[in-house]
Amino acid sequence: MVEPCGALPFVVDLWGDTGKGKTVALMVATSVWADPNEGAYMTDAKATTTAMEVRLNVLNSLPMTLDDMAQIKNQYDEDFSALVYRWCAGKGRDRSNRDLGLNKLTSWHNCILTNAEHSLITETMQGGAINRIIDVEMTGENLFKDGNYIAETMRHNYGFCGRDFVYKVQELGFDEIRNIQKVYVDKIQEQAKKDNVEKEEKQILPMSLILAADEISEKYLFKDGIRLDLKECCDLLKNKGEVSEHYRAYQIIKETIAGNKFRFEDTGEAKIERWGSFNEDTQKAIIIGNRFDKILTDNGFQPKAFLSWAKKQKIVETDLKGNAKIQTKIDGLNVRCVKIKLDLDGSGETFMDADISEIPFD
Repeated sequence: MVEPCGALPFVVDLWGDTGKGKTVALMVATSVWADPNEGAYMTDAKATTTAMEVRLNVLNSLPMTLDDMAQIKNQYDEDFSALVYRWCAGKGRDRSNRDLGLNKLTSWHNCILTNAEHSLITETMQGGAINRIIDVEMTGENLFKDGNYIAETMRHNYGFCGRDFVYKVQELGFDEIRNIQKVYVDKIQEQAKKDNVEKEEKQILPMSLILAADEISEKYLFKDGIRLDLKECCDLLKNKGEVSEHYRAYQIIKETIAGNKFRFEDTGEAKIERWGSFNEDTQKAIIIGNRFDKILTDNGFQPKAFLSWAKKQKIVETDLKGNAKIQTKIDGLNVRCVKIKLDLDGSGETFMDADISEIPFD
């Protein structure tokens, strides 16, 4: 349903404490389409990038399932941004052959199902990658009363549901599928309005696909009256502003200053490295230029991009040429610094939503 509905590949990540049934849940999902036994349809997260790309190309419209992403967290330094972008691009890299020609480009239009003990999403993950992940946390009791029994049953019974689902999609036709999916886009937006929030558009589309698939499978296959709860599904989606890299970078700056206040005061201690100054009354910070860059780059953010955004929001002071790093005296020395306002409450409200007319520097 991904390609005919004009969506890009996306990731659904189930995470929570060990022993709760995440792997068995993934086996159940895999059994819809194929053999969930180890070494069959389900993929090992430790597979090479090229192997995953080839597998995605073969699967094309069927989901790729990966068990236990924790196996490779150190390989990606606990930031899966690059991997998520690669999966969700829908196509592989151009590769040449020994005749100096190009190999056939790999492509896919599906979703990727994963599980882990911790969320794939981290504080430093890029916003575009976060938007491509439907993050589902496991809470409460175990998913299954007898996980071993469920797993054993799945190992010997698989593929029937997926086959019937494909037949039903063909019977309904893509126009009808798109109509069902578009109804859920409207329902998600209505629910968000009711909750007084605005959801990320790039997350609404994949969730509408999930809800549409749930309706079709319940109505025509299972007929058990059990549907996904719209409100709970909407709550899984990120609100606008939560995903903003720049807002998260702003939070990192605030946290760094709060945790290193002595470095922003004239303590008279020669051994303490000075990072700038902070005025608690006005909530303004002056941060030495190279230290400002290090705070952001160490946390995976780009200082230049952040400053460009901050200037548009009018929360940094600039010189006559529009530079956000301006000459300022620190301990008698003239150095380039960033002067930034730090008095928003961190509620998730973006600067565009805030009344910035009330927080001038002068």
